[in-house]
Amino acid sequence: MPKPRVTSAPGPWRWSPFGSLPELRRDPLGTLLQARSTYGDVVKFRSGFWFAYLLSHPEDIQHVLQDNNQNYAKGFVFEYLKPVLGRGLLTNGGESWRRQRRLVQPAFQHQRLGDLTDVMTSAVEQMLDSWRLETDTRPVDLTQEMTGLTLEIVTRALLGSFAPGQIVATQHDLLAGGNDG
Repeated sequence: MPKPRVTSAPGPWRWSPFGSLPELRRDPLGTLLQARSTYGDVVKFRSGFWFAYLLSHPEDIQHVLQDNNQNYAKGFVFEYLKPVLGRGLLTNGGESWRRQRRLVQPAFQHQRLGDLTDVMTSAVEQMLDSWRLETDTRPVDLTQEMTGLTLEIVTRALLGSFAPGQIVATQHDLLAGGNDG
């Protein structure tokens, strides 16, 4: 059964000119989950004159990203991101975006994604093994660990295998400011 068409989205209203930005910055996942639970599949966030929408239902996401993408502009925020991020899939639009999307599409075919599960599983297992080998009880910086894990998975997926932990160790050195590697 098709979903009913929504013409106005509910969402949290804050008297602050920053709207929901403080909550989103403090706890992004918790804020989004709470908004979804409270307001439903389509949630409108406000901050001053800026609006952002959270879409949670697969049909809504397909409608915006696939079926009617030409009707949705990325907005001024992405113009500010272009000098930092370049003109990639995230910031680009129109025919240039379409050309880039076609170039990367083969990497996301079902068979290729299936192959990546082995890469991801192996990298996660190596990270967990390294945690088990730790003899002290110092806290783990999860942001640093997840960043290193992501870098290792992406590097293995794009460039092939490396020695276990090589990418993570290199990334830790970079974060620590070392360059002896």
